[in-house]
Amino acid sequence: MDPLLINRKIDLVDFDSFKAFMFKDDNLYNTLIADERKNKDISEYYKQVNSTGFIKQLNFSADFLRKPSNIVYVFLQHLILNDVKFTSLDLGAHVGIFSLKCASFFRNISHQGAIISFDPTHAGALVDYNIRINGLEKYIKHEMIAISERGGIMNITYNPKHSDASKLTSAEGASVISLYEMFRFFIKASLKSKVTFLNKIISKAGGVIFKRNDEYSLLVESVNIVDYLNKNKIDSNLFIKIDIEGFDKRIIHQIMPVLSERVIGIITEFVSYNDPNAVKYLQYLSQYFYILDIGYAPSPFKCERIDENKFEEFAQGIVYRKFGYTDILLISKRTPSVNDLLAKFNNIVSMEEQYML
Repeated sequence: MDPLLINRKIDLVDFDSFKAFMFKDDNLYNTLIADERKNKDISEYYKQVNSTGFIKQLNFSADFLRKPSNIVYVFLQHLILNDVKFTSLDLGAHVGIFSLKCASFFRNISHQGAIISFDPTHAGALVDYNIRINGLEKYIKHEMIAISERGGIMNITYNPKHSDASKLTSAEGASVISLYEMFRFFIKASLKSKVTFLNKIISKAGGVIFKRNDEYSLLVESVNIVDYLNKNKIDSNLFIKIDIEGFDKRIIHQIMPVLSERVIGIITEFVSYNDPNAVKYLQYLSQYFYILDIGYAPSPFKCERIDENKFEEFAQGIVYRKFGYTDILLISKRTPSVNDLLAKFNNIVSMEEQYML
């Protein structure tokens, strides 16, 4: 028994091509998972597995590939069709949805893909169980360790009911908006954004930006990702999903000078309200990548390329979104047939979707 899972209410959730255990008393489960996907019976699932196998075939129709939730499939399919050899890294895996999505896709098309996930938290304790119930052991290796700049033992803060918001304690305060930054963005924002922002404050929905919840500490082992790759002799191209609360930008700044020739794509959070260098960060990324706004992970609702001449407008607008952040997809400019890939993303239709990646 994993002590991190003691006294937690756990449910089995249906994600079409795989299933995953999640915490029931958690913000992601309660806000992003449609009711019809919850409360799946593990015994019935194993009966299905024994009679039909693990695989649920995906139909890669034009309509299927135009849904925002299938952005990852579009990218993976493009890399494989263009014979790009790569390893997927899931940094801050949570319960492993990104890893499971990639692995189920590989199995679906009989591709020998490799995925390494990292998450030492309570949510991470579910990853190995999620790998096993879906029969995806040969695709995913999970490490119960954190990613940090220097490695070694780290102190992580977490809230049991917000399992996606665990963070290294040295990032304390990173998610709290300052009055100065709030005023600066408010003055520059459009009238529509001002009205949206004021409505949030009046309705107290702005609490997700301004208020920190009760947090607890967890001591974990961490590793520098470049050291990990070198130690394990992983020298392929890299498709990285990074969700390390408060540290995404710092880790990207650290790895790009060393791995820029190998990083073929990144999915990461973009937050601008507490970063006066947000526009410079986008300009830095644009040296290596085309940047696409894919909405709120883990439930994307759009796929729009960000105009390099409108970085400041984009950074200001993110502050006034519902949760004060967005996810961006970074596509390496050296990706084979990259213009064809961008055209595919351009065909993706923006829409609200109720369940995760």
